[in-house]
Amino acid sequence: MASTREWFETVEEARRRARRRLPKSVYGALIAGGRFEPADFAAPLGQKDIRLLLAAAENLGVAMPIASLLRDRFLTLMAHGGEHLDWSAIGGLAAKDAGVPAA
Repeated sequence: MASTREWFETVEEARRRARRRLPKSVYGALIAGGRFEPADFAAPLGQKDIRLLLAAAENLGVAMPIASLLRDRFLTLMAHGGEHLDWSAIGGLAAKDAGVPAA
């Protein structure tokens, strides 16, 4: 079982890595425009990070309901052929689920 310190170190490392990626404002424009290629951070990598986070949380007995939702969205994206898309393509799933035409 992971210690609380190990869990926080894992989360902090994920936060540091995220800072090196594109700014949130860029991802908003990508989602609004439906531009998910080329991938800056491919969906399978995002799914892997969520899977590792959930495993660490489970070891500590910590509920992460939003992370569980994200895991499901990544799996849905990849089940529909999104392995080559940027992770931000999970944002486009909401429009698809609502029946809104793609941008």
